[in-house]
Amino acid sequence: MNKELYNDELAILVCSFDKVIDILELWDKYTFRYFKHLNKKYKIYYGLNFSDKFDSKLINKNILFSNTLDWGKSMQIWLSQIESKYILILLDDQLIKKLSIKKIEIILNDISNENIKFSSISYGVQIIQKFINKKIIYKGNIPISKYSINLQPAIWEKDFLDKLLDNIKNPWEFELKSSKLYKRIFFKSYYYLTKDIVFFEQYIERGEVYPKRFYKIFKKNYRSLINRNKLRTSRRIWSHIGYIYKLLKELFNVLNSFLIKKINYL
Repeated sequence: MNKELYNDELAILVCSFDKVIDILELWDKYTFRYFKHLNKKYKIYYGLNFSDKFDSKLINKNILFSNTLDWGKSMQIWLSQIESKYILILLDDQLIKKLSIKKIEIILNDISNENIKFSSISYGVQIIQKFINKKIIYKGNIPISKYSINLQPAIWEKDFLDKLLDNIKNPWEFELKSSKLYKRIFFKSYYYLTKDIVFFEQYIERGEVYPKRFYKIFKKNYRSLINRNKLRTSRRIWSHIGYIYKLLKELFNVLNSFLIKKINYL
């Protein structure tokens, strides 16, 4: 029997780091300017490290501190302070472009009814969105690959995510080990595609900025960020090639799911 979820079943955790508080401040200002309704529907939390070093005027006051620099332990400590069963995990440079709360609610109910552990809501969106029906949510199995399970925007079952974080030191280790586990035991993981849930491309890599991506989001020069340099041209080119490869691979996976009729509709 299907069940309806209450608003407090989902929370949003924006994972950050004390040394990149300037990036979190941009997320805070942007989101509370353009998506004010989001905070009224779901609790938004920011994950940082040390409370005694905190000195920022963030709009959102739901700030969680881990008191450690260990990434895996920080994630687990932040999660332990959130009561919701499901968590939308975002990184501090993952900005929302479109977000339909109605579609999130439909996806969330499906996640709960089907006992799904990991649900990507940004899978291959940039290409596929142009061709899908606006009224429909498409759902497919996450294909097995080196980075099947990753830190792109996704809704997680909190307790399951907490277990995956045991003995994890950094995000890259988390993605690799989680993907290997997925290949071995194939826990329930799906992607959801809809025109109404979209995120901008991440504009920060290893502390350096993609100028064009930054401008596309904030409509201002990246130099407004103090002590931030633009990414080297060669690295931007390779990153762009990698990004195109990722999107094409995801497009192929989705089209293949359509062809073999392994895609579902909500």
